[in-house]
Amino acid sequence: MTYNPPDLSEVLTNEQEMNTRLTSCKSQLQSILTKEGIEYTSDEGIIPLIRKLPYPTPTSITLYGTKEFLTKNGPQTYNQSMDLRPTVRDQNGKSMNNISVTIRRKDLNSGEWTTLGTITTGQRLRVTPDSNTGNYRYEAYVTSNSKVSISYDVPNYYMYYPAMYTQYLLNVVDYANPIDSSNCRIVSEDFTLGADYIDLYAQNAGQMYAIFPLKYYPQLLGVDSNTKINIGFDITRGDVPIATKAVGLGGGMYDKEDSYGGSLGLFLDASDGDTLTSRDTFFIAEWASDNGFTETGVKKECYIQIEGTNNGGYAYMYGEGGSPSDYTPYWYGDSIGTPVVLAWANNVSANEKVRLKIKYINAVTP
Repeated sequence: MTYNPPDLSEVLTNEQEMNTRLTSCKSQLQSILTKEGIEYTSDEGIIPLIRKLPYPTPTSITLYGTKEFLTKNGPQTYNQSMDLRPTVRDQNGKSMNNISVTIRRKDLNSGEWTTLGTITTGQRLRVTPDSNTGNYRYEAYVTSNSKVSISYDVPNYYMYYPAMYTQYLLNVVDYANPIDSSNCRIVSEDFTLGADYIDLYAQNAGQMYAIFPLKYYPQLLGVDSNTKINIGFDITRGDVPIATKAVGLGGGMYDKEDSYGGSLGLFLDASDGDTLTSRDTFFIAEWASDNGFTETGVKKECYIQIEGTNNGGYAYMYGEGGSPSDYTPYWYGDSIGTPVVLAWANNVSANEKVRLKIKYINAVTP
């Protein structure tokens, strides 16, 4: 066999290239350890330096895809589910792939967790609600270390307005077809573009009102009181005497043909009184109640609540946080009206504007 001696110059070149790479590798390892604040000595070799490298550890988690609310079978179909996507980061803030994450939820009133699924980062989990009511906490945690977790509270509603993604109040208030109105010109252009108000202009001096029905509301008759519609306003008490002028915003049940199907409540805005109630549009300003719903110069949330019933009921009036409270005239099931929002004013001037500004409308069902 013929022996061919190696090319020593080639061997030397390869050795020099390897030494260069090893020196570069050692320098890079030292840079990493310096950045991490890990001590080392200059005479430590590559293997000892590698052993000192920090191991990426799941340190924080973010959960994307949560929504304002969920509905089981309400009219806002976009909110009938949500896709949850977790991102896990290590101690340096770098995202980590293929980390197992468990997602669970609980009703904040019951306190018991239900596991919805386990996925890895890069995947998503679609979740759906079990009802149209309740407030739920969704939690995502690293399966191997539940201390690395994050949670969000997401309520359930039958419907909730206003909401993101074009879920404006115009989708639940039938502004184009008022049930009843008097002495007013209705301007709803801004409302159709997503605003939370409808402007009414008095055609002549005197009294004016406009009543707008809700649409897509849940069934109210033949159900229990766990079905509720809430209509919220921001009301500021003023110093205008009731006898001089009263401007009210409110809602309830209304039947133009049969007052026994009506149950209306008004919160007085800018007046020196609180509320007015009536079955129909014959509000008498001098009968205004003064129960502390409003405060001078302070904007306070007030809301009307309509409950489900077997054969009739009241519309309830609540102040901020649910207190104080009052109720409107009883409406009868055999004369059931329609859930409405309304604005009413007396002693207005010709062409005077009254703004029906709605803070929210939501509903829950069992």
